[in-house]
Amino acid sequence: MTTLSSEQICLVTQICSTFGVGLFGNLGISGSIGTGSLCEGITQAGGVFVEGGAGIAGSGSITTDGEGGNSLLKGIIGIGIGIGGAGGVISCFSRTFCFN
Repeated sequence: MTTLSSEQICLVTQICSTFGVGLFGNLGISGSIGTGSLCEGITQAGGVFVEGGAGIAGSGSITTDGEGGNSLLKGIIGIGIGIGGAGGVISCFSRTFCFN
């Protein structure tokens, strides 16, 4: 994997699977924040998640990735219309594409 410079623009796609208890449905938007450097290619991360609400609902997860000695902490938050509640563990695969 190549560590990226601050002058590049990158697109990150992510697919996550969860395992836990509860039932939750949500339609809304999400965003993420994180620390650590981006690396072009595929990375795997794992952590915990929680979702809940009735009407206005929210969700969040925290994942870490220690590949190559880089410590990456990422949080994903979402808000929308939903109902139910759930929590457990999450595993994600991210693919990073960068442009000069």
